[in-house]
Amino acid sequence: MNVFFHRLRMVPVQGVATLALACGLPVALVLQCLDLSSHLDRLTTTMLAARPWLGMLHHAGLGFGVVAVVLLLVRCRRGIGWLLALRSWRPVLWGMFGACAAVGLASWTYAAVVYGDLGMTNLVFDSLLLIAWGVWGMALAMGTAWLTRHPRLSRPEQALGWTLGLLLIVEAACTVVDANHFTMAFVYTTEDQREFAMYREALRGEMFGYPFNSQGYYDKEFRPAQPGDCVVAWIADSFGVGVVPYPWNVATVAEDRLREAWQGTCNNTEVLNFSVPQMGMKGYVQVAEHEAAPYKPDFTVLCVYTCNDITVSDSTIRNHGYVQNWRLTQFFLRQFRPYVRPAPFFSLPFTRDPALPQRIDDMLDAPLPAPEHLFDPAKEKPTFSEEVHHARLVHRLRYLEPEKPSMRTQYRLFFQALDHFREVVGTPMLLVIEPDELQVDDAVWDSLMQGRNPARYVRDLPQQRILEYCRNTGLPVVDLLPVLREAQRTHGRVYHRQDTHWNALGNRVAGEEVARAIAAQYVPGAGKMLPQP
Repeated sequence: MNVFFHRLRMVPVQGVATLALACGLPVALVLQCLDLSSHLDRLTTTMLAARPWLGMLHHAGLGFGVVAVVLLLVRCRRGIGWLLALRSWRPVLWGMFGACAAVGLASWTYAAVVYGDLGMTNLVFDSLLLIAWGVWGMALAMGTAWLTRHPRLSRPEQALGWTLGLLLIVEAACTVVDANHFTMAFVYTTEDQREFAMYREALRGEMFGYPFNSQGYYDKEFRPAQPGDCVVAWIADSFGVGVVPYPWNVATVAEDRLREAWQGTCNNTEVLNFSVPQMGMKGYVQVAEHEAAPYKPDFTVLCVYTCNDITVSDSTIRNHGYVQNWRLTQFFLRQFRPYVRPAPFFSLPFTRDPALPQRIDDMLDAPLPAPEHLFDPAKEKPTFSEEVHHARLVHRLRYLEPEKPSMRTQYRLFFQALDHFREVVGTPMLLVIEPDELQVDDAVWDSLMQGRNPARYVRDLPQQRILEYCRNTGLPVVDLLPVLREAQRTHGRVYHRQDTHWNALGNRVAGEEVARAIAAQYVPGAGKMLPQP
């Protein structure tokens, strides 16, 4: 051991620090600038396939930064004269550190203006992470003698170190468990719900001129059901939000068709739309348990998207990017704190024009004029550029690879999540499979297969596996792939231009098909399902 430390002292720490500072810190600064401008810059999106490696880079930077901050605090206990004595390195180091701080300030400004959030957005976290890189570089360059000498720690410092180390080990163990077995033990609130709260703030509380309700959802006001009412809870991701004005939303269409089908059976039929963009299986369980359950729905519709909804175990940086996302934090919050609907950490006040209706309920008799492109897709502007949209589609091809080991694990966790969801809901339910655009549009599929081996992919793989699960468990299911393919061939585009969300036609086709399936299988008032045809 003495020989090891003797050789360690011989390592040219100053040279290593020079290399790390000259290469690592500028690269991190460039990556952060790309992240800051990702809403305008195409390069970040086209690097989707490399995102896991960027996540690893961020994790490494966070680890180095935390270690550097701890070491600097220990070193600074006895003064900072050694820091002030630095001469030749000072302009370069403080220049890089200043650049990091400038990017961090820009991130905070962006988060405040766009999201009204001065708390812990991804941009703020990335900025702090980048500053930690800068501190790490400074520690390497300036702490040559100190890094080759074992620091003497007081007893409180040793206790703090052991406590932090133990917490990190427990957190790592919880992460491993969470990545290999579906559990809600580490879920108090989901990141998707918090992002949706910020998204509503960014939209100033309305979409296409129609306001979100007081519960934060894109629907009429939710009210307790009266005797004789039939209430359906609609739980979905951005497909449920619709990306179209409220009257053409998929849940609105389904509600209109169910009212026609159940006329004379139910006093009133309500489809409560609990959709949250980017929400996954854990978010669906949270919404069903805490948001939908108080309204005592008679029936539940769960819509799952055949791409990111399959990925139950999320390994991206955001899981540990926030302290509130750590498994231990979520575990203790779940045990000792009642559920609270997620909200932005800091909100910029805004008010809807008093001259306009304040609720969707007041707009039903006089809806807003439909956008021109709603019924003429040729007049619609593309959501993304062709390059960005193509890169997103390529990224989602991984869900169609039957031999991909990681996807087999994800499907196993996904079906465990479905089992858990059914236990939480407890009422009759219908599973709706939302297909991706590349599964519906033949032209899009052909363009993706150019230069690739089609035998590597199974185009309807998610549907095959989900339908097999439903047959084995007896879960009623509606696969929207056939009807959307038929509508695409017969009536034209069912997705927005260069976007994987349904346009007005797609929303109508999907809503009518789901309503038909519910009306054919569910007996209102009896609370039971008929055998699926």
